[in-house]
Amino acid sequence: MVTSTHNASTELSIALLQAQHRENFSAIQRLADHQIQDTSDEEFSLWMTSFLAMLSEHFSAEENLMVQQGVDNANLAAVKNEHNRLLGMQLSIMD
Repeated sequence: MVTSTHNASTELSIALLQAQHRENFSAIQRLADHQIQDTSDEEFSLWMTSFLAMLSEHFSAEENLMVQQGVDNANLAAVKNEHNRLLGMQLSIMD
């Protein structure tokens, strides 16, 4: 069960996550543009490395907020597993 308490830290965390969502969606659009523009392997690798770092930071922020909000261990573990799966998929693209 998630307990909700109002505090400035939570509001800032949620605002940060929303900003990161916008940045992530923008990055995904840039990925599509890169594939269309037929960029070099080196450029694509640099972009993917940057994207993975941004995605990892976002997932960590989400997980930390879930802990602050008291999300139960089972749900937190499920979210972490999904985050790891998504990161693994992205890493496999780079191979």
